[in-house]
Amino acid sequence: MSFTHERMIAVGSEFSSNVTLFRCFRGQWGSSVHDVLKYLGHDAYVRGVAFLPCDRRFVSCSGDCTAKVWDVQTQTTINTISTHHADVNGIATLSLSHNVFATASSDCTVKLHDTRSQSVVASFGGFTSDVNEVKFHMSGLRLVAGSDDFTCRVFDLRKNKELRKLTLDNCVNTCDFWTSPGQTSECIVVASGDDLYLYNDMPILGKGVNGNDLNAPVIFKGGYDDNITQLRSSCRGHLGCTSLDGSRVVYSLESPFLNELCKNGANNQ
Repeated sequence: MSFTHERMIAVGSEFSSNVTLFRCFRGQWGSSVHDVLKYLGHDAYVRGVAFLPCDRRFVSCSGDCTAKVWDVQTQTTINTISTHHADVNGIATLSLSHNVFATASSDCTVKLHDTRSQSVVASFGGFTSDVNEVKFHMSGLRLVAGSDDFTCRVFDLRKNKELRKLTLDNCVNTCDFWTSPGQTSECIVVASGDDLYLYNDMPILGKGVNGNDLNAPVIFKGGYDDNITQLRSSCRGHLGCTSLDGSRVVYSLESPFLNELCKNGANNQ
């Protein structure tokens, strides 16, 4: 699922080869109206969707080993990327560029692409199993990716090399960079099984979440009964977390400790 400031929501499904886009706006009486658009072209389930900054295009990835660039208005494919040799499980766009996006695949690689080309801009390996997730750092200078090989890796986009390898106790389902307001704390957050792992990502300052050393993870067990499937960080220092047990939790990184702000849509008192 991907959102834009133009009140558009794009959704892919593991049970469908289509991408569905909802355009939401206010009707005459103040009620929400949803304009539903279908985007057809993938030959297998859709694993991920992400809007490009211009909001006029979005990208999707699928079990058909491809990623596609779409035109929102015409509902047509602008470009098809066929550089992977297995399912494409994750996709991410860069807020600083209208054309750059990254993909994560079961062929054990992460690849960087340009929407205007079918060639690979950069390729990152080292994984020994499916790569499930890829995310950009807000600076646009790094990528983080998680794999079924129990590792999460950080890559430098300027030097095209691996910067860091984090080894977990279970498959890495999803991961992200997480920064507090004012950039006073920054970490890499990883979902492995039903646990959240937080790693210091500010080696220059020598401290991070809860003041721990760079290589010492803060393990936060959120009380989940099944695998965590989705993480979404915000510029306000919040982290949304979704699990297969049906729970949805929002955390805050605004203090020395993780605060659970709300769970399943209900505020905690």
